[in-house]
Amino acid sequence: MLDKKRRFQGLVVVGVLFLAMIGGLMPDPFAMPWPVVHHRKAAIGVLGRLADFMNGMRAYSDANMNFAASAPLLRGLAEYEIGASSSPNVWIGRNDHLFFAGEQTTAQSGGTIYRQRRTLHFVDIAAILARELARRGAKLVVAIPPNAQSVAIGDLPDWAKAHSPLEYDLAMEELRKRGIETVDLKTPMVAKAHRRSLYLRTDTHWRTFGAVFAYNLVVSGAGHPEWKADPATVRGPVAPIAAGDLARQMGIRPFLTDSGAPLIPVPAGEWDKLDILRSPPFEGVFDTYAYARRGAKSGARVLMLGDSFTQYFWLPLFERTDAERIGWMHHSNCTFDYADVERFDPTLVIWVPTEREMPCPLTAWPAGLPHQ
Repeated sequence: MLDKKRRFQGLVVVGVLFLAMIGGLMPDPFAMPWPVVHHRKAAIGVLGRLADFMNGMRAYSDANMNFAASAPLLRGLAEYEIGASSSPNVWIGRNDHLFFAGEQTTAQSGGTIYRQRRTLHFVDIAAILARELARRGAKLVVAIPPNAQSVAIGDLPDWAKAHSPLEYDLAMEELRKRGIETVDLKTPMVAKAHRRSLYLRTDTHWRTFGAVFAYNLVVSGAGHPEWKADPATVRGPVAPIAAGDLARQMGIRPFLTDSGAPLIPVPAGEWDKLDILRSPPFEGVFDTYAYARRGAKSGARVLMLGDSFTQYFWLPLFERTDAERIGWMHHSNCTFDYADVERFDPTLVIWVPTEREMPCPLTAWPAGLPHQ
């Protein structure tokens, strides 16, 4: 007679074999619908239609069978519980705070990489841009939204603590030496008592409160304190929201939530869309926009050179100002088209690349911007 230990081991083996068998016969209960879309002409002939059918079955099987969704989900949940992510783009800090680890973000915030030449290249471009804008009667203001790792330091493990020198500090110091107007966002954000209210816990981005906080610092530093927004009136109530992109990359988005407050949109009819920014969407997703206040014949014309931290976070805030014109275009990793800037005819340009995207590739230069 088998002892209890061997009987238990036998049951485990039978269970594993049973799961392996039904995994190939039964669709994964956590799989998402998988529409089969053909992006080529319909196959001709019996063999062609048979090949199409088999390819569709293979695609369906890859997405729905053999625990294609359950296994990554269970792995992600297990990793989340033990506080260690196998995703190269996500790591888990204290208080279940997920941090973006791609694009060398963690190393940049911690000071373990220091790309001095690329950071100074960013400063060189900013200096030429400021000079060209000054010739047109406009001014440049530079602000750098920090990485979450640079602000939510209380949620960092000991190994991720920052050590000088830092690229952010170099950029701000050199910009000031060149006489370029800057707004330091990191220092007041780190000094804020409730730093966790600034960045989402499951997403790369800041919360709307962090967006408003940074916006108020920037417009005040740009000489327009009257444009500051009251977080209590421009945001809706705080409520649970779906988990963000970092939870998705771990495969556990359906099982996590975050919290946030939506920005309240401005009533339609106050702004007219302009067709003056002609650059194609950066990476196919970052659409430019330009608006003019209906009936306005004077006032500031504000153009943002930003990314996902400002594209739609700051639009409803600027729409509440008395600006004559507002616009946004992606900085395109320092390759934006200066012709768009000239067509927009700004009085104020705010260059706001996030910290991880601030160092310019050494071969990058804005199209149409003089090199000297």
